Amino acid sequence: MSVSKAGALALILMAAIPVTAQAAEATPPAGTSVGDGLFSRPDGIEARQGRVVMRVTALTDQILRVRIARDGVLPEDASWAVLPAMRAQHAPVK
Repeated sequence: MSVSKAGALALILMAAIPVTAQAAEATPPAGTSVGDGLFSRPDGIEARQGRVVMRVTALTDQILRVRIARDGVLPEDASWAVLPAMRAQHAPVK
């Protein structure tokens, strides 16, 4: 997956929950911090503001999965739109 696809989608989605340093949770998720409340993951990116968390994961080169949680805990890894075998896949994002 190219950086531009994942990065562009992440930036569009970030507009929905602007992230500031003060609002980011004290315990960062696994990954490398790439900005205020933004964390790089091997398969995507994660954003946090207060208790809100949004994770964009590349399942394949053509499929991005977006998960959002209001309370800081992503719900059960289930989806009507993505089959279980597909959810187990992860494409590296650089």
